[in-house]
Amino acid sequence: MSGPGRPNSNRPHVRAEIEVRIFDAARELFRALPYDEVTTHSIARHAAVASGTVFRYASTKPELLLMVYNAAFRERVAHGLDALAEARGDDARSDATAQIMALVSPVVAESLGDENVATYQREVLFGPADRYRGEALEIVAGLRGAIAAALADAWRERHGSSPPDPEIAARTVSTSLHMTLVRAAHRSTGGAAEVLTDLAAQVELVTRGYLAARP
Repeated sequence: MSGPGRPNSNRPHVRAEIEVRIFDAARELFRALPYDEVTTHSIARHAAVASGTVFRYASTKPELLLMVYNAAFRERVAHGLDALAEARGDDARSDATAQIMALVSPVVAESLGDENVATYQREVLFGPADRYRGEALEIVAGLRGAIAAALADAWRERHGSSPPDPEIAARTVSTSLHMTLVRAAHRSTGGAAEVLTDLAAQVELVTRGYLAARP
């Protein structure tokens, strides 16, 4: 029961305010420190809440990491979608590799040098089922869908017919992207060109194979 002057954390607006404080504290600490040096206690202290309160919003440290990096990943994908739309506007017939690289380059470039991205990728791929991993997988699925759409559009431009299912090719590109993000996490911003060149070579192999498939 709430005492005098103490907010009732069961009220929706209070819960929302506490969640924002926990999110902001976790984001600040994960940006400043390696994953292993951040604790749920330090996040609680930074958010000015009890440790037990943190667990009402995320039950483990991996969930807190997912909560923070889902927001960052979603924003980076949005930047990629904007870049893709711009690339299509500049050259409606730009090839599939160019379109896909326009889409994924901001995701990679904005992850450079952030070692916690590697831990985030591990949790996305192999973590236990929970709310925040579910959100992460939805973001991944949306990005993969955009890759698939770019492949299908390129097929129509080249063959003038209905495209074969691009899902396997899109999954292959998505897997390459996950591995590239792990590499990018351990590179400085000066290593962007090499990382993106390697990824573009992998994307080119996939797009060539897809577009060479029999109608």
